[in-house]
Amino acid sequence: MLGTQTFAVVQQTVGVVTDQPASLETALEMAIITLPAPLPIIPLDQPSSPESIGDHADEDYYMLSATSDEDDEDGLLYEGAFADLMDLDPNYQQVLDEAAAIRPPGPRVVRRRRYFQYIPKWTDPRLSASGTRPYQYRRPALLPEDRVEGLEPDDPSEYALRFGKDPEAPWTALGRSMLTPVTGAAISADQASAGPSRPDWLEDWQTFVLNGYTAAELKQQGAFDPDMIFQEPAMKMSDEDIHPLLRRDKWAQDQDEGRWENYPILLYRLDGTARRWDMQQKDDILWTALRPALKLVSRILYSNPPFWRSILDLYKLGPVDSSRVPEAAVRRGQAPGWESLTAVHLDIEDGNMYPEAVALRDLGFDASAITEHVLNTYICFSFNDQIRGRTGCTELIDVQKSSGNDKGYMIEVTIAPQAVWPLLVPEYTASEKAVTSTIIASILLHELAHAVVYAHEILLKRPGWNTDPALSPFHIKLEQIPEQQLDLLTALGNRICGRLQMPMYFFQDEFRAEEGYAFERQLWGGRLESLINPETGMSSHDGFPGTIAVLREWPNTRCHPRPYFRRETATPDEHENGWPIWLTTPPPTLVRRETAIPVTMLSQLLDQRFWSARFRKYGHQALKISRHQWEGRSLKSTFSYVLSSKRDVVRTFRSQTAYRWMKRAHRALVEAREYALATYMTDLSQSVVESDMMRRRLHYEKKTWPRTDANLTRLRREVRRVRGISTTRLREYRKRRGVLPLGAVEVGRGLEGYLEQVRLLFSQSKELNRLLGEEAQYLQYLVLGFLRQEDDSRSRLQSYMDVIYERIYRVLGPAAATISRMTARINTEWLAVITEYAEACLAQDVRMDRTASNLWGILTTMSTDVKALYPSTQHHLDNLKNIIQNGRRVAAGGLAGSPMASNFDLLVDSAGLGEIRAQRMQLRNLALRDMLRISRNNNLKQIVEEWLVILATQDRLRGAATEEERRAIRGDAVVDFSQFPVSPPQFAEDNGDSDGSEVPTYRDINDYEPGKHTMSWNSPDLNPQLVTLLCDAELALALHEDEVARLSLADSRPATPTSTQTSTLPPIPESTPSKHEASIPAEFSEEEPLTFQEIEEYADGETLATHLSRMINRTLEEIPNFTRCPNPGCTSGQIHDKGSGSGSGSDDDDDDDNDDAQPIVTCTACNTRFCFRHRVALHHSHSHSRSRSRSRSHSPPSPHENMSCTEYDAYTADPLHFKSEHQRQQERQQEQEREHEAVQRARARYAHDMPL
Repeated sequence: MLGTQTFAVVQQTVGVVTDQPASLETALEMAIITLPAPLPIIPLDQPSSPESIGDHADEDYYMLSATSDEDDEDGLLYEGAFADLMDLDPNYQQVLDEAAAIRPPGPRVVRRRRYFQYIPKWTDPRLSASGTRPYQYRRPALLPEDRVEGLEPDDPSEYALRFGKDPEAPWTALGRSMLTPVTGAAISADQASAGPSRPDWLEDWQTFVLNGYTAAELKQQGAFDPDMIFQEPAMKMSDEDIHPLLRRDKWAQDQDEGRWENYPILLYRLDGTARRWDMQQKDDILWTALRPALKLVSRILYSNPPFWRSILDLYKLGPVDSSRVPEAAVRRGQAPGWESLTAVHLDIEDGNMYPEAVALRDLGFDASAITEHVLNTYICFSFNDQIRGRTGCTELIDVQKSSGNDKGYMIEVTIAPQAVWPLLVPEYTASEKAVTSTIIASILLHELAHAVVYAHEILLKRPGWNTDPALSPFHIKLEQIPEQQLDLLTALGNRICGRLQMPMYFFQDEFRAEEGYAFERQLWGGRLESLINPETGMSSHDGFPGTIAVLREWPNTRCHPRPYFRRETATPDEHENGWPIWLTTPPPTLVRRETAIPVTMLSQLLDQRFWSARFRKYGHQALKISRHQWEGRSLKSTFSYVLSSKRDVVRTFRSQTAYRWMKRAHRALVEAREYALATYMTDLSQSVVESDMMRRRLHYEKKTWPRTDANLTRLRREVRRVRGISTTRLREYRKRRGVLPLGAVEVGRGLEGYLEQVRLLFSQSKELNRLLGEEAQYLQYLVLGFLRQEDDSRSRLQSYMDVIYERIYRVLGPAAATISRMTARINTEWLAVITEYAEACLAQDVRMDRTASNLWGILTTMSTDVKALYPSTQHHLDNLKNIIQNGRRVAAGGLAGSPMASNFDLLVDSAGLGEIRAQRMQLRNLALRDMLRISRNNNLKQIVEEWLVILATQDRLRGAATEEERRAIRGDAVVDFSQFPVSPPQFAEDNGDSDGSEVPTYRDINDYEPGKHTMSWNSPDLNPQLVTLLCDAELALALHEDEVARLSLADSRPATPTSTQTSTLPPIPESTPSKHEASIPAEFSEEEPLTFQEIEEYADGETLATHLSRMINRTLEEIPNFTRCPNPGCTSGQIHDKGSGSGSGSDDDDDDDNDDAQPIVTCTACNTRFCFRHRVALHHSHSHSRSRSRSRSHSPPSPHENMSCTEYDAYTADPLHFKSEHQRQQERQQEQEREHEAVQRARARYAHDMPL
C-alpha cells in the first residue's frame, strides 16, 4: 500500500501520464532526474547598510517553491466513468438553429443593386417594434417605441438609454436596466424581497456586466456617471493645424462600397433620418464629432514621442535574440519561411542592428523622413464594419493601374463605426463623449503604428516603389536614389520578411509582438479600451456605448504559461501569418488586471491647459495613466487569473471526456446567450481545484518577479544618479555665484541646469512611484487570494508569501523610501536656492533669468504632487508586510471582521470580504435566476442537468450540484413573487363608461401577503408568468420525487430533441426531504390531510401502494444506523450496529474494538460491498434483477478499498496531495537539508561581500 501511494505521488510530481503500471524503481529514478526547486529558507541576515538594500538582491529568495514546470500533467485518467455522457450534438444544433432564427437580417438591396446596412443594426427600420423582423436582443433604449406612454418621465432610465431594459425588471419599473447604482450597504436576499427593484441577484448582474465593478463603484471612482458635473474640455487647434496624416481629405469611403453583400454602404439613423457613415458628407456631423479625437492624436504626434520616432526609423530595428525564440517556432521557420524576428528599440548599438541597415545609414539614406513621406502619401481612412470585437484594421493594398487610381499603393486604415456611434447620440453627456474621443484617439494611434510597418514593407518589398509619381514632390529626389541603396533595402527586406508578408514588430525586450499595443503602452502605460465586451452579452458591436474606459495590461496575460505549450505546432494565439508572436523570455504574467479610469484623467488630455502646463512639466510622462491613485484618492482595480485549468480539471475528474463535454456545453450556453450561466457553471467546475490552481498560478507568477524587481532597481539607481548630477550642478552654480556678477549669463545658465535636473528627478520619481503603486495593487490581490484559502492550502502556499515579503523588504520598500527621502530633501534644497536667488535679484535690481523663473513655477506644482502621492505608496507596502506576517493566523472566514480587511483598499474585490471562501460563487444568485428561467427550455435544461450530474461526482461539489441549482433547473425552486413581474400592464376595458382619462393599471405587488410569496404546486392562483412550469410532466415528477431520486437522471430526464443515448450516471442523493413527500395533492391546499383509513377506503390500488411504500420507507429511514445500498439499481437497506458490521448481510467487519476500523457491509440483495460510514461502493456485482436504471459497468476502483476511514477522510479532503507518514518524514528531512544549504550559501556570499 505504501509503495502504491508513493508511486502515485511521484507520477504527479514528474508529470508521467500513462495507463500502464510501472515499477516503483523507475518512478523514483525519474523523480531524481527532475528534482523540484528548493524549499523555503529562513530569512536572511539584514544588510548592514539600509541605503544599499535592493541594489544587490539575493536571488535565493526567489527560489522558495517546490513546484516545477512539469507539475501540471493530467495524471492517471479513467475515461470509463463518463463513457455514457449525453450526446450534446442535437442540443448544440438546436441552440444554433434557434440563434439563427432570431438573427437580424443582413444587408438589403435597393435600387441600382446597391447593398445597405445600418450601424448599429437595431437602427434599421425593419427591426423596430413595428417592422417586419423586430430586434430580439437587448439593446440601448433609444428608439421611440422604448418609451411607454403614461409612465413616469424617467422611463426609460438614464442607464436604460445606454444599456437597455432588462427583461427581468419588474413590470412596475419597465424603464430599468438593473444597472442603476445601488446606494447604501449591501443587501441580503431577505432584504431584497422587500422591494421589487432590488432583487438579490442585482449586484451579481452588475459585476458580471461591468467586469467586476458595480455601478456604484464606477460612480465612486469617477469612471462613469451620467449625472456627473463636468466641464467640457477645449483644444486650441484649427482644422488646418490637424496633423497631415489625419486631415479630412484623407477620409473617404471606397467608390465600390455597396456593390457586394459583404461590403455594403453603411448607414445610421438619428431622429428618423438616415445618413451615411462618410466623413465627406456635407452636414459635417461625423467630422464635428471626431474633431476632438483627431486633435488629441495630432497633439501627440506633434510632440514626437520616442516610440513614434523609433518605429519610423529603419535604423532602430534589430533581430531578436534567437535563444528567446521557441524551439518549435525555429523548426517551423526552417521550412524556410523566415530567418529572424525583428524588434524596435529606442536606442540600439551598431552591433545589434541588421548589417544592411548599418550600411544604409552610412550611405546617408534618410530612412525616417522617407518612411514618413511614404506613409503620408498612401495612407487613407474610412469606416468599415469590423469583425466582431475589433475596432480598427490596417492593410496594404497594391492598386492596379487599370482602376483609375493615381497611386500605386494604399495603406488603408478602417475604423469600426460602432466605436464612433456614442459621439452621435444626443442623449449621451459631454463626459461620456470625452471618454469616447480618448478611446478613438488610442485606436487611431494604434493603427498608425501598423501603418508605419506597411510603409516599411513598401520600401523593403516593392521593387520600383521610388518611381511612383504620387511620391512627388519631395525634398529628396526619390527616383534618383542610388542603385546600391535600393539593393540594400531589398536585402534588408529579405532579412526582415523572409518569404512571408511583413511581420509584426516586437518592442525591445517585450515577449509579445504587436507594434500597435506597444505604442499604446509607451503612451498610456497599457491598453486603453472600453470596459464592455461581448463575453457579457454587451459590446460596442451591438451599439452599446463604449463610454467607460479601462486600462488593461500589455503584453497581455496568457492562458498558457509558455509559448507553443506542449506541442510542435502553434496554437491560434501564438502565431500570425506564419510568424511566431511570443518569445520564451521574459515569462508572461497570469494575472489579468483592469482599472476603470476616471473621466477627468482622460478628459484633461483634450484640454489646452494640460498641454500648456502639465505636459510642459513632465513631458510624455504626463500621458501615463495612474492605476492606483488620482486626485488624492485611491483607485480600485479588478484582477483575475487566466492560467488554463484544463490539466487540473482533467486530473480531478480523471477524464478528458468530461472536460471536453463541459467545454462544449459552455460553448452551447454562450451561443444561447446565457453568458452568466455559462460563466458560473465553468467557475463551479474549476472551483474544485482552486487551491491547486492557486499554487500553480503563484509558481508561474514568481517567474515574473525577478524582471520586475530588476526594472524597479534600475529606476531607483537612475533616481539616485540624477540626484548626484543635481548636486554637481548646484556646486557649479554656487561656484559661479562666487566669482561672477548676479546678472551674468553663466549664473543664469548654472541655475537653469540645476533646476532642470530637479525637474528630471521629480519626473523619474513619478514613474517609479507609479510602478510601485501598481505593484502594491497587484500584490494586494495575490495576498488576498492566499488569505481566502483554507488552512491546509495556506500551508502549501506560505513559501510564496515569504518571497513576497522578501521582495517588499529588499526591493519595493527601499525604492519607495528612496523617492520619499530624496524628494523631501531636494524640495527643501531647491526652494532655498531659488528663494535666495530671487531675493538677491530684487535687492540688486537685477532681472531674474526667464527660464529659471518658469522652472520655479513648474517645480512648485511638481513638489505638491510629491508630498501628496509618495507617502501613500510607502504606507501600502508597509501594510502588506504586516498582513503577510499576521494574516496567516486569521481564518478565511474571519478575515472580513479583522482590522486588516480595510488594507485591501486598492481592490474592487475587497468589497466582497464578507463572503470570502475558496470557491468563486459571486454569480450564484444570478445563475439560479437564469436556471429557473431556462427550466422552461427543455433543450438548455438538459445541458445544465447533465452538467450538474458530472459535478456531483466530486464530493466538494455534490452539495452545489444537488441542492438549489438542481431545484432551480427543474423549475421547482422557491420563488419570491416580489422579484418577478406580477403581470404585464393591464389596460382598463372600454365599457363605454370611461371618459378617456384612464391610464394603464398594474397589480400592486405589495398587496400580496408574505406567506403567499412562495410558489406552491397546489396554489389555485398561480402567476401567469410561471404557469408553464406546471405542465403535466413536471407535476408528475413532483408527485413521485422519491422514486425518481432512486432512478438515474437519464431515465427521469424529459425526452431529448432527437433520438440519442442519454446519460446513466449514478443518481444524486438529496439530503433534504421533498415538500411533496408522504402527501397526496388535494384540490385545495387549505384542506386537512387525509387519514390513512380514508386513503385506504377511497384510493385506487396504485395510489395505495405508493402511499404504503412511502410510509414504510419513512419508517425505515427514521431508524438509527440505517442506510440504503449505494447501488443505484438496488432498493435494499442496511442497519449497522455500533460499526461492527451487524445487520442484514454484514460479513467483513470483525474488529469491533477499533473505532477507526472500516465498517464494510455487503448487500444481500445485489452483493454490493460498501463502507457503511461513507456509503462508498467497494465492489460492483450484478445489479438487482428489479433495477429500474442502468448501472455503470466500468466504474473506477475506489481508493477506499485499501484505506481505513480516517485515511480515506484525509484522502477525500485533499486527494492530490495525500501522502503517507513515511513520505512526509522523508520530505521534512530533505527540506531541512535544503534550507540549511541555502542559508549557508547566502551567508557565505554576505561574508565575502562584507568589507573587512
